[in-house]
This record gives sequence, C-alpha cells and structure tokens, in this order.
Amino acid sequence: MRVPLRLLEAAGVRYAERAKERERGRRLIEQGRIEEANDPEHVAKRRVRQAHQRARSELASEVAGLVAASPATSTQPAWLAARLQERIIGRSNLVGISYFDRTRLASRTVGRVVVRGLQGGRINGYGTGFLVSRRLLITNHHVLGSPDEARFSQVEFNYEEGTAAPAPMPLIFDLEPDVFFVTSPLDALDYTVVAVAERAGAPLPSFGWNRLIGQTGKTQKGEYLNIIQHPEGRPKQLALRDNLLIDLLEQHLHYETDTLRGSSGAPVYNDDWEVVALHHSDVPPRVRRMR
Repeated sequence: MRVPLRLLEAAGVRYAERAKERERGRRLIEQGRIEEANDPEHVAKRRVRQAHQRARSELASEVAGLVAASPATSTQPAWLAARLQERIIGRSNLVGISYFDRTRLASRTVGRVVVRGLQGGRINGYGTGFLVSRRLLITNHHVLGSPDEARFSQVEFNYEEGTAAPAPMPLIFDLEPDVFFVTSPLDALDYTVVAVAERAGAPLPSFGWNRLIGQTGKTQKGEYLNIIQHPEGRPKQLALRDNLLIDLLEQHLHYETDTLRGSSGAPVYNDDWEVVALHHSDVPPRVRRMR
C-alpha cells in the first residue's frame, strides 16, 4: 500500500527532531560503546531479557541432549594452537545454526495482505501482516483502516519462492472483521488487528503465531533487526540482520533497512525472533539525507 503523505511527514518530523541524539548514538555504536549509546535503565532491562533467552536456550539444549563436553586440546602442540587462533573482525556475525530453523518458523506466520475494493472486486494494493494468535492478524491501519476494507480483503500465506519442486502452495484466507476488529489510526500507533477466517483443508494454527511480549528490553540501539515482508506484493522476502537500530523512542524505532511499498505491516524481529516492532513507514528522502 502507498504510505499516506501525513504518515511520511510525521515520520520525518520525528526523525529530524532526533538528529543530535541519533548522531551521538551512531558515533558510540561505531566505537563499539553500545551500552553508552543506550539509556542505563534500558540496558539493564535488555540484560535481563538476554539472560532469560540464554537460560531458555541452555535448558532446551540439555533436554535435547545436545550439551557435550568439549574435546580435549591439551595435547596440541603450542605451534598448532597458535595457528588455530581466530578472531572476530568488528562486530560478531556468528549465530547458531538453529537461527535458520527459527527464521523459517517465524516466516510461516507472515502473509501478504491483498486489499480489495469494497465490493470484493479489483485489487487496490498489497501489504504485509502476521499472526499474533491462532486467529488474529496484525497489520497497519493504513493497510486495513476499517471493517469494510477488511471484509473484502484477504491474507495469503505461503506466497514465496522455494528451492524444492513443487513450490509451496499459496493459501488464501478471508478476513472476519465482524468477529474481531481493533484499529489505531495514523496519528496514533497505525495498527489493525483482525480475525482470520478458517478454511477447509488448511488449518490456520498450522502456520503458528508470534507471541507479543509486553516487557521492554527486547532490543537496544546498536543491535541488528530482521524484517519479513512482501515488498511491492512480491513473494515473501527477508531483510536479514544488516538492519541497524539507530534510535529508540517511546513508541517508535528508527532502523536502517530495505523495504518497499507493500512492506507496511511487516514484523520486525530481534535475533531471538521476538517481535519488537510493526513496520509502518519510511522517512522521506529529504529528511533522511540529514542523517
């Protein structure tokens, strides 16, 4: 969907107002002083959240029997040990292989929102949405702004390119705003939550859903984010990890990423695949050039 002009202007105002703070944070991040770039209280909450995630990961590994003693290295000659030494260049990009399994699980919850005319006719545009419960989908208000718009629109899961033949079968679900519809307008939080209709032969819960976590501390300035989206209504795509969070406002995040029209309503994840934001707008180029 085309982002409304007043939404772009509001994003530009927020971006311009934070220029000094953003540049200060960017300098600290580039120097590797990430905690100094963040509010101390937020750093403390982030540490708590990371400790919680590590504990969950360690417990899962123990249950699965994946924890094993490291092989002994004391018999290695000193010259060999020196040759085997490696190093991290800049910021570490190392992630566990399970990262890709979690990416696939998260991506299944994301669908292409097909916005149709009020009589269920021609397609007016596309957006992105994602499941937050067995039956509820969240997207932007400027994608689905009213029950009538939602009533004739649909969400399409599995619209993606695959490496195996045949490609995944796209599955289209109707929306049921008469069952559930809550929205927050453009000048507030720009979101809409709407019920998704069940369909025979395609159980909606099989796609999974994202648990929305109310606690803060799921990310902080200087961390990478991930965005799953349908840019320009294309098959599902990822903006993976190279999406730096450069500013953290009370109700908005500023991050550097690649999105296009149709990305509105996409989930923004941290590296633990927890939802940290709902993508809703670019910053106008004339403002973005101000850094």
